[in-house]
Amino acid sequence: TDVCLRTFVNDVSALTITKTSCSCTSSLKVRQCRLDGSVVEEIIPATASVDVGSFVTLTSYATDCTFEVVEYSMATTTDTVATILSITNCDDACNTYTIANGNPSVVQIQYESCAAGILNISIPPKSSELICAKRLTSALPPLVTMTWETCGCSA
Repeated sequence: TDVCLRTFVNDVSALTITKTSCSCTSSLKVRQCRLDGSVVEEIIPATASVDVGSFVTLTSYATDCTFEVVEYSMATTTDTVATILSITNCDDACNTYTIANGNPSVVQIQYESCAAGILNISIPPKSSELICAKRLTSALPPLVTMTWETCGCSA
């Protein structure tokens, strides 16, 4: 029986294995780059020059929505690659978020903005701020939430 695989998980010492061609055309799972903890995944077909670790945009999302190729998949495709990006990690992707302070006092948040480097903001009690961020450079304090709003910057 022919199978397409990259790694054996079980002991195969009792099997006879012959390598033939490497023409696996399995699909790829992509995960949206975002900081709010939500997981948005799609399945794309095998695409030239795209492999695990690549970064792409997809045809059914806005052009500034960045996805990382995270693994191979046998699932049915749900989207296709629009562009292949030349970034190296999700810290290079920009998204707009709402940071909400549920505390009775002011909180300080530090993050890397998409235009101005590292920024510090103060959020008053029971208030929120819209930010455009690549990454957080400080942990969110208790009772502070981060909600993804949109790909790219609208803040």
